[in-house]
Amino acid sequence: MADPAAQARLDEITEVGGVANTLLEAAEVAAALGGVYLRVTWDASLAARPLLTAEHANCAIAEFRWGQLAAVTFWRELSADGSTVWRHLECHEVGRILHGLY
Repeated sequence: MADPAAQARLDEITEVGGVANTLLEAAEVAAALGGVYLRVTWDASLAARPLLTAEHANCAIAEFRWGQLAAVTFWRELSADGSTVWRHLECHEVGRILHGLY
């Protein structure tokens, strides 16, 4: 990188954030499930840097437009008791992230 300060920040994020480990996890998940999504999140109460996570393909619905990924919705089950199941859906679209509870 031409800017030494930007390179130093990138090095800090990748080293402290364990990006190499996350990429290894993503490769292993992709080998087992046939796909994986890398998601960048931010939680200032946890860290003063972006957090990279690997999301399993079996908990995602991809939307493609002209062969390109246009959006993806991740879901996770929050609770299940008998006939009621609560799921959190997180839809990543260009320029925004939508959340829903169903």
